[in-house]
Amino acid sequence: DYKGTSWREVGGYGLYFLLAMIDYMDDDDAALVQEKVNSAYSLIVSTLVNSGYSYPLDSYAWGSNGEAANCALFLALIYDLSGNDTVQEIAMEVVHYLLGRNSLNITYVIGYGTNYPSTLHHRMAIANNATLIGTLVGGPDQYCEDTVSAQYCDTTYPAKTYYDDANSYSTNETAIYFNSALLASLALLTQ
Repeated sequence: DYKGTSWREVGGYGLYFLLAMIDYMDDDDAALVQEKVNSAYSLIVSTLVNSGYSYPLDSYAWGSNGEAANCALFLALIYDLSGNDTVQEIAMEVVHYLLGRNSLNITYVIGYGTNYPSTLHHRMAIANNATLIGTLVGGPDQYCEDTVSAQYCDTTYPAKTYYDDANSYSTNETAIYFNSALLASLALLTQ
């Protein structure tokens, strides 16, 4: 996956480093790197434009918000090297999706905005009755992979298969790699 910036797909980081060194490559290698960057960028953009809510993926699986944040990070890395305002704007569209411009009108970051999750699936937070302000939750999971989401699951609208319930681990858990992708994106896009 040439756009991957997650723990399991790291091709986006490779492209970023290659793109940073493109001036030192021969013409054929430089053209290949640019082709891969353009292809990954075009895939994200076409999916995002066709989604209706600037969602950059074609499905909503477990951790969909983390994957969306990874797409924003890939775009932010490209913006970091290119300074291209259009790339920045498109990456910010993904950030806006995560911060409330979505079909549920909810910001998926706890404590941000006026409508955000209140019952995070995080065992230490639950045990200590703590609220983890600034935490990005997993988001919609059209496959309804926990007992709470399975109970209420209606896949007619996959983008709405999110449940603000501490026991809905497939939609309401957090992971450090969700948050790190969002924070890195924001750092690069707003500097």
